[in-house]
Parts: sequence; C-alpha cells; structure tokens
Amino acid sequence: MATRKDLLKAQSFTTRRMIASFINRDPDDTTPPLRRVGMATFVSVMLGIVLVAGYTLLGLIRPGSNPGWEEAGVVISDTESGALFIYSAEGDMLVPMDDVASARLKAAGPEATDPARTVNVKTEALRGMRQAPVEGIQGSPRQLPDADDMDAYPLKVCSTAPDLSGERFVTLEFNAEAPASDGFSFVAQHSDRSEYVIFGGRKHRLWSDPSNTGLTMVPDLPRIPVGNSWIAAMPDGLPITPIDIQGMGDDHGRYIPGMARGDIGRAPASTDATQDQYFVQTDQGIVRISYLDMDALVQRYHQGSTAQIRTLGPQDWAGLDRFALPEGRTPDVPWDQPVGPPQDANIENQSICATWTEERQQDPVISYGDDTPELPPNFRVAVGNSFDLIAMEPLTGALLRHSESSAEDTAVFLVGDGLRYPIPDVASRRALGYGDVTPAPVPGGLLSQIPDGLRGGRSLSLESVQALQPPQGGDED
Repeated sequence: MATRKDLLKAQSFTTRRMIASFINRDPDDTTPPLRRVGMATFVSVMLGIVLVAGYTLLGLIRPGSNPGWEEAGVVISDTESGALFIYSAEGDMLVPMDDVASARLKAAGPEATDPARTVNVKTEALRGMRQAPVEGIQGSPRQLPDADDMDAYPLKVCSTAPDLSGERFVTLEFNAEAPASDGFSFVAQHSDRSEYVIFGGRKHRLWSDPSNTGLTMVPDLPRIPVGNSWIAAMPDGLPITPIDIQGMGDDHGRYIPGMARGDIGRAPASTDATQDQYFVQTDQGIVRISYLDMDALVQRYHQGSTAQIRTLGPQDWAGLDRFALPEGRTPDVPWDQPVGPPQDANIENQSICATWTEERQQDPVISYGDDTPELPPNFRVAVGNSFDLIAMEPLTGALLRHSESSAEDTAVFLVGDGLRYPIPDVASRRALGYGDVTPAPVPGGLLSQIPDGLRGGRSLSLESVQALQPPQGGDED
C-alpha cells in the first residue's frame, strides 16, 4: 500500500505534467514552465538599473549637460537660482531676463507662431558665459498663469448688499458662481442724479424733464443706487428720449378717428396677453413705438399722466394695417414693458449682480441675492474710476477684449492678480502661450475699471522689452 509521501510525489508529478502539457505542449518537458518568464523579468530589471546608474554617473561627471540651450528660440531656466536667460548667438553670450513674459517674447521673436521652448540648465553649465545687461518689461508680472487656467466665465459684477451705514461696494469676480435669480429690470441711480433703466442686459439713460423734476419714467420699477462703477460696467444702450413731434394737435382724425399729432394709443399684443403695443401719431402718420418710448412721450407731452392714452379697438384700424406700420422706437430698446423683481424680493437690501456667461457674452443676466466676495478687514474704497474689489484665484487669469473690437488681430488684455496687461497683437499672444485662448468680450466700461499693471504706454510685446537700469545704490565714496 502506497504511503502518504508516495501519494504526494505522485500528485506533484501529475500536476507538473499537466502544466507542461498546457503551457509547453509537451508533458515530458523537464524545464519549469515559468522559467523563461522569470528570466525575462530579471533581465529587464537589471537593464533598467544599469541605465539609471549610467545616467546618474553621467550627471555627476558632466553636470548641467542638458543639450539644446545654446540656440535661438529657447528660454534658459537656471534650475538652481531660478534666473531666466536667452542665448544670443551674436557675441556668444547670455541675456538675463527680468521676467517670464519678456523671456518668452524675446525667445519667440517678432513673428511668433508658438511659445518658445524652456530648457532647464544647471548653473555649472552657464558658468563662464558672458552676460549682457538685464532686459525686461518694467511692471510686467513675475509669473504668468497657465493657458489652462485662463477662464473668465462666469464673470460677475456685483453691487454688494448695503452695510450698516447703507453703503454699497462694487466688486468684479472671475470664474464666479451662476446667477442666484432670474433676470429682472430696475432703475440704477447715478451719483449725478441721472437714472438708467437696466433692461435686457443693457443700460438706457432715462429722459427727465429739467423743468419738472417731480416726473420720473417707469415709476413702478425699484430705484437702487448700485454705484457708479456698476453702471459704467454695463453694456451701453441708446438713451431713451421722447420723439420730437411738430405741430401738436394737427391732423386730427386724419388716420384714426379722434387722434391727432402727439396722441398715444395702445392695443393688445397678438402674441402676449400681458403686454400691449403702443402707437403715436406724428407728422409721418401713425408709428409703432416701444413701451419706454411711450413713457418718455407721456413725461414730455402729457405731464406724466397715462390717462390720455387711448385704447384702440378693431374699428379704429379701418384702412390701416397695425402690423405693417413704420417703427418709431429707439433702435436697441425692447418693445415690451420692463418687468421688475417679485414684490417680496426686497432688492433694496440685496446684492445686485450682472453675470456674463459663455451663453450670455453680450447681455448679462441681472440677478439679486448673489453671494459676493468677502471684503478684507483693511478694506478701503477704491479711489478713481475702478472697482472696489477684484476677486480671482492666485495664478489664474483671463484674456479680455473690448466687445466692439472683434477683429482677429485686435488688442487683448491679460488680467491677473487684479491688474490688466495689454497684449497688442496675435504674435505676442502666441509667444506668451495664449494663442489658443479665446478672449472674452466685455464692455469698454468694465475693462477700463481694471487697474493698469503697466505704465508709460508699455505692453506685453517684444517692442516693450528693453535693457533695465540697474538699481541705484547709495552714495559712492
């Protein structure tokens, strides 16, 4: 009878033959099945160790031997000091660069199509090279945000909720939260006592009668002193001024029975039961006007009273096609009556914001109750024509352009750390690494309120790169 030891050997023998038959297709092969796999793994590991050791030894023998830095179009970065250089073949010397923007611009050249390559080199490799005077752009940012971190939207301008003294502050926030409410209309009050209706994402200055300051347009809308900077940042719409009507009272009954020049009529809109259409008789006949144009006429010619506005029925349109009448409205003003916030919104005590998004680049969403950036303890109101606070994450940025300048080669502005830096052309934009970043269009009034980072007409361009004067020391002996 077989012993337990004999049975174990028999099982091991049978198992080995089965594995050999499956893997090597030979049950009598005495070579271990995984020997070749193990040998290959061992050889690969040893080869990797040899290569790493070789590169380490090479680095010890020839420190800083990164090739390709003694050529044009390269930004040289000293890995130990952090200094930046450009190699000048003319004179075989290094040109120290004061800032990364200047280094990229000078390395890429005037006809840049791509950003310059950066090569990290140790100090030992640069030792002994002659150096030219330091060049740079005075006031240029020391660091540039990465192209992947250039995102303006949602871009939000807010008038903060009034503080205990009733004062509001105006903030600009990049990459902000979505609007907290749906759009609405209101009247923004300027410190010079002018008023602007905010309607359809634009501001329209309201007409006022200088001889009767008690009359106001759209009296049913809330009036909020949001701050002059907030108003200036909004897209411009045409001012609302009453149509000049000559011969008031003439042509009585000529077009519509009972109506004369200067008389206003209204009829229900065919597409919206909550809105009316408005008409006025002029020396050109009956013309259709917007609600705001009607309101301006009421203030000027009817002492603010809407009681004289006539409701027109089907019988009044005999011989006239009300849907084919000429237009007399202010060109960029919506036809309808502006709608304010809900009655319980209490926006007098809320923040009021305008938010530009990818989908709303020209006409921002007007909202209330949005969270606004926290004001620092040592906060001071900005002096001059600028926002009180600009909020953006460190080492992030945005590329902005004037909304009325849409040419491909138009100047743009890099915004970083609350300052703006002009980039005059596409070549400079590409050299800085922003050739694929789409500039966000913003109103000129918004752009002008971001403080300048550069002075003296300088820009982030090769033309502004110049030799910098060394710092003045103390009195020499």
